[in-house]
Amino acid sequence: MLKFIFTLMCQYMPCEHAEIVTKQAVLESGWLKSDAFVNKCNPFGLMWKGKIQEFESIEQACEEYTKQIYSRYKKGNYYTFLTKIGYAKDPKYIWKLKHINLNYE
Repeated sequence: MLKFIFTLMCQYMPCEHAEIVTKQAVLESGWLKSDAFVNKCNPFGLMWKGKIQEFESIEQACEEYTKQIYSRYKKGNYYTFLTKIGYAKDPKYIWKLKHINLNYE
């Protein structure tokens, strides 16, 4: 599933950013085990009006991430961008992302 998310995101953005976004999916969904992922196809924890968004497919969730988040990215370090837009409240969020070891097997 991680490789599938990574491959989808590579269709919307440079693959180096897609890898970071895949790490976001891992962190936000507890390695794809959260209720939001399992029951709502939402690996990113995307919210709308204070509620977790529900998607019909992973593809739809990836498209929505691109619209809500990636569309605001202009250039530079993607980790810095995530911090600037306040993607997460956890002050260790970027550190945690950087320390996720993805295995696409």
